[in-house]
Amino acid sequence: MWVVVELVVETQMLAVYKGSNIQFLTLMSTAKKGHRTPLGTYQIYDKSTGWDLGSLDGAEDAYFMERVPYVMHYYPRYAIHSAFWHDDFGFPASHGCINLSVKDARTVFDLVSPTLPDGWRFVKQTDVHSGTVLRVRNGEKTGQRKRIKPK
Repeated sequence: MWVVVELVVETQMLAVYKGSNIQFLTLMSTAKKGHRTPLGTYQIYDKSTGWDLGSLDGAEDAYFMERVPYVMHYYPRYAIHSAFWHDDFGFPASHGCINLSVKDARTVFDLVSPTLPDGWRFVKQTDVHSGTVLRVRNGEKTGQRKRIKPK
């Protein structure tokens, strides 16, 4: 499996592939004006069924959301996750993360690695069980290659 995120404002789509075949395609929301979603190639390094999300201390646009469902981190402070607080999927609306509807986030969560064992709420990638590769692009702009290695 691998994931492609397209940031073009007219597109705002996330696709999950197995080889060259699309397994799942959906609308998403990325960074609104004044924020950024970093371009590049990453790897999902952990997943959680519920994670607290919040802005940095002193942020001008402060926020805190408890137990956000289906969070998949790919870069420090950036994740693919559900967003139950808006329905603007297909348009930029986030602080930089990749927002999906709860239903779509659950589908992506179940498709990507690392795989969450039955009964677990959190998992990290390991050398043996690596995370799914994620490519964040904006049209022809693809950013740098940065894969987060397990600690």
